[in-house]
Amino acid sequence: MMRDNRVLLVKGRRKDYFSLPGGKAHRGEPTVSAAARELREETGLVAERVERRPEWDYLRDTQKLYRACSVEASGQARPACGEIREVVWWDGTGALPIHAHVAHMLGLVFHKQTA
Repeated sequence: MMRDNRVLLVKGRRKDYFSLPGGKAHRGEPTVSAAARELREETGLVAERVERRPEWDYLRDTQKLYRACSVEASGQARPACGEIREVVWWDGTGALPIHAHVAHMLGLVFHKQTA
């Protein structure tokens, strides 16, 4: 989720690191539908366009695959559920504690923005 060359990140209630909005898909739920649902549940934003972006995926330890989507959404981002305590729009500069898989994915996203 990008706006004005900044990416939306969330920090969970019991987490020290920021991550991208998202979570597990329900059984049989397409990735793009899960992305839209998780974005709304976590931030209150309503997805208007979701595109699957497999080139941004991240495979951790050959077992856990993080699937990526680009999203256009409307609304004001805010912690919208009990599991999220903070949301930030990050421009990729400055120190921010993020997970390794998020750093990998954001490196690809920000590279695309400048290419």
